[in-house]
Amino acid sequence: MNKKVNRISEIKIKVGLNSDNIPVEIGWEASDDQQAGNSRPCKAMFMSFFEKDNKNSAVMDLWTQDFEMGEMDFFVFQTMQRLTDAYYRGTKNAQLANQMQEFVRHFGKSTNILPKDS
Repeated sequence: MNKKVNRISEIKIKVGLNSDNIPVEIGWEASDDQQAGNSRPCKAMFMSFFEKDNKNSAVMDLWTQDFEMGEMDFFVFQTMQRLTDAYYRGTKNAQLANQMQEFVRHFGKSTNILPKDS
């Protein structure tokens, strides 16, 4: 695998805070996106980095004050689905990925995102 950097791509995140330092606006843009230069508004974000030197996760979770509980449930549901997919792609550990997916289904049913009989 070639490890030489051929180009740089940027992701920018902007967070607007109120006087109590509570996020009221979150926006992001990526230099490779067709909408580059146009910030995309969002209500929440989860971001994790695995730091090379200290081998630890740096995590940023933010949501705006108008983010509703049902939206949080759906956001967490989707995030866990994608995390499970990423885990499987990175490890090929189907047994554990299936167990993770079982929990995601349980979460989806418990929050009424999925029908109880699915």
